Amino acid sequence: ALSGPLPGARPCLHARRGRPAPMCDRFSDVVIGFVEAVQSAEDEEEGAESKQKKSKVDTTMEVSSHVLCLASPVFRAMLTSAEWEEGRSRRVAVPPSVGTRRGFAEFYAFLVPGSSCEKCVTDDNVDDVLALTDYYQVAALKNRCEQFLARTRPCSIPLLQQADKYGLAALRANCIEHLAADPDTDWTAFRDNPGMLWEITQGLRMAYRALHEVSKDRLRERDSWGRWQDPGSDADSERLGRQGAW
Repeated sequence: ALSGPLPGARPCLHARRGRPAPMCDRFSDVVIGFVEAVQSAEDEEEGAESKQKKSKVDTTMEVSSHVLCLASPVFRAMLTSAEWEEGRSRRVAVPPSVGTRRGFAEFYAFLVPGSSCEKCVTDDNVDDVLALTDYYQVAALKNRCEQFLARTRPCSIPLLQQADKYGLAALRANCIEHLAADPDTDWTAFRDNPGMLWEITQGLRMAYRALHEVSKDRLRERDSWGRWQDPGSDADSERLGRQGAW
């Protein structure tokens, strides 16, 4: 089904404007739609109260179904089945809670062969790309986002919330381990999340055990040092005397 242009496909914007296009994107047969909130000049003139009222603007982006279907099982299911509205209309609406046109453009650039080799996950695009990779189930790119966050961002409650939201198990475990070692960590953000509270409890137990072991080691060192300084018994004195002779 993905061996050639789909019925109704039309040349992409590059071809229509007389410019060469990447081979994988020679036909853009799917329109991605977005509903984005923007601040208008009229809103700003009407005062602070009306600033909260933002205009909704529909934007679109033309992409290749071949690229989307190869990377995402979600797009594959939508675009290769006539049972889905997206498959019949060749239009896909991205929920506002998932991403914007700018974020999808970054996400799509990671999927296109050729340009994906030059794309890097950065602090500017990681949040947008992560949300889209989670929603459309692009596992390899999602793992890259998780590794980037683990390398570049310090463990914090917001990072832990992000890891929990998108199912980043390794990052979530690392955040819990580090935050549990800090007695001043405020966990109230997870009071309505029983699953996270259970993981936090396990992390606190491990942190307590580690602290307990450290305390026991220090007590042993103190007791051992005290015996050397003040033998306190003839047996200890005799043992120290023998060691001194050696």
